[in-house]
Amino acid sequence: MNSKDDIKKKLQLFQNQNYHAYPLGEVRINKYLSLCGIGSRREVEEYILQGKVLINGVPIKDLSYKVKKTDLVILDGKRIRPIANHIYIAVNKPKEYLVSKKRFNSKEKLVYDLIPENIKKQYHLGYAGRLDKNSRGLVILSSDGIFLYHLTQPKYKVLKKYYVQLDDSLTLYDFNLLTGKGVIENGERLRAISIQTKDAKNNIYEVVLMEGKKRHIRRMFNALLYEVIDLYRYAIGNFSLEEFIIPEGEYKEFDPSLVWKDS
Repeated sequence: MNSKDDIKKKLQLFQNQNYHAYPLGEVRINKYLSLCGIGSRREVEEYILQGKVLINGVPIKDLSYKVKKTDLVILDGKRIRPIANHIYIAVNKPKEYLVSKKRFNSKEKLVYDLIPENIKKQYHLGYAGRLDKNSRGLVILSSDGIFLYHLTQPKYKVLKKYYVQLDDSLTLYDFNLLTGKGVIENGERLRAISIQTKDAKNNIYEVVLMEGKKRHIRRMFNALLYEVIDLYRYAIGNFSLEEFIIPEGEYKEFDPSLVWKDS
């Protein structure tokens, strides 16, 4: 878990709302795009490798390129610059909504559909905390690519907390396995930081993860022949829907320092 010094450092960083002013000196192209709020590190690197980013009129595919203050950076025909004021949005996602920027058919509903058009036009919103279509709860959207990167990378140790309802009670053996060495599913080791009984009668457990692989919780329990009836993420870091109340299907802006605020 994060040390108090780590928490204090991150808290100070995100309390400074102007920390994204143009950095001194040169900065790598992928970090520059993140500072512009373009997307996650993976997304911006794809833009670069696809030749969509122009520096002074020339496509740049070199991820090691360092942007200078005098450079003109163009993406999709528009000049982009680092921005000082980002937006941070917490969404309480209902079932049937996809956490995706792409709609694969006209009937699909995206978590972005819950955000007003004027906000989506003003900010390029990325997301942290992908939930599958049948899961509910907290998803964080932001124009701040660096902030989203901190939330998603295991090295920053941001815990994700869930309430999970199973079709049967968890045995002691399976409990120890899942919180110990974990299970191997499709070549990946899946485990939980902790599991606690929330409601024994209804087989509801609190599950805490350090990192979230694709469909991590469902795959983890399915590997031991449990069916996940309901999955609800209620917290990312110290930002919790139990304290910051948001009705299902709605959103609220929040102070990003709340994610690391010592509770």
